Amino acid sequence: MDRILIFLVLAALLLLSACTRHHVTADTTHKVEIAPIYVTVDINLKVQRALDDALAFQGSWRMFLLKKNSGSSNNQEQDIREIKMKKANRLFILFWILLFVSAGMAAWAQDRDKQDVVQSMKDRHAELIQAKDQGLVGEAWNGLAGIVDENAPAEIRELVNAENSDRRVLFQIIARETDTSVQEVALQNRIRMYRLAAADHFVQDKDRNWVRKKDLQP
Repeated sequence: MDRILIFLVLAALLLLSACTRHHVTADTTHKVEIAPIYVTVDINLKVQRALDDALAFQGSWRMFLLKKNSGSSNNQEQDIREIKMKKANRLFILFWILLFVSAGMAAWAQDRDKQDVVQSMKDRHAELIQAKDQGLVGEAWNGLAGIVDENAPAEIRELVNAENSDRRVLFQIIARETDTSVQEVALQNRIRMYRLAAADHFVQDKDRNWVRKKDLQP
């Protein structure tokens, strides 16, 4: 029984170690391409809700029950069996406690990553809006931000690169949360950002040309 205890504890600790080392990573050099995807309205609304909840600053459109059996007996063998059963129950409870703790830490780590990304985007939001007002930056067809003016200064390019890096990470997180694809999240973000864009802000049309939102053809 002691060997079983050691094995269970080691297994749980290994799982805990693996979970706490989890980090969300993204290939920031990968371009998100939107292919025609036909999904249900429910999935679209689910992704839109997740984006709205995370990016509200932009605007918005177990418990185990263990039954304990009690009883008494003068039989020594039955007493031994009861002792073993109680010990097994304690091992069972210990294992699941460690498992829940590790799962909770993994969820906390992912939530922390999401909060960090959202805060990063929030911190640059005003600067991004200013660049859009100046006609230097717009919303691209792939759900990312894009450079409208090829002569835009280096700091504007750095701003867009930082924004897109955060967006790609957030797309991956929301895709996991909503059990959908990164491409679908990017598509829904494009729809959302087009709706939130000011009339004079630039967006890309289906031919990837930059036009002001008020001139965008349906």
